[in-house]
Amino acid sequence: MEKYFGLRNMSNKTKAVWVAYQLSSEAATWWDNEKSERKLQPRENTWDLFLQSFRKRWLPQLFFDKKMTEFQNLTEGSMSVTQYWEKFTNLLKYVLQYQMDERFYIQKFILGLRAHIGAEVDIHNPLTMVEVFEKATKQEQKLQLLGNLRKNENNRPNFGNRNFQRNRNRNNR
Repeated sequence: MEKYFGLRNMSNKTKAVWVAYQLSSEAATWWDNEKSERKLQPRENTWDLFLQSFRKRWLPQLFFDKKMTEFQNLTEGSMSVTQYWEKFTNLLKYVLQYQMDERFYIQKFILGLRAHIGAEVDIHNPLTMVEVFEKATKQEQKLQLLGNLRKNENNRPNFGNRNFQRNRNRNNR
């Protein structure tokens, strides 16, 4: 919804009115009752008030607490950095209500990365979440490239190997 509001350049009052208009059945009845109980005048019907009331009614604190626990336990594990980033940012929208600064989220992301990626990212002391993601992705790509190079080296015959030379000599007899 916020993307839509941004495209339409809506004010907070307009957002609240527009969303209230979109509600149907039980949700519409709930909002009408909420406005009556609060004795809201049309000018007091703001987006922040609507959002706060909506979350309280339809998304109880237990929901956000569960998302926070999921966020706290999240690690990269077998996911790629990009998959981890997507899961991280998806959960982030639920835990932003806890009002921690960006440095907290940066450290949480780094600590959730696989150790050999996280350590390299942390050395650079990234200052933004975007910078963390870029550095982690580059480190992952670098490790994949090194892994591919090692794999290719292991698949090539080792001409300096005595057994190879001995077998070659036997075949030439």
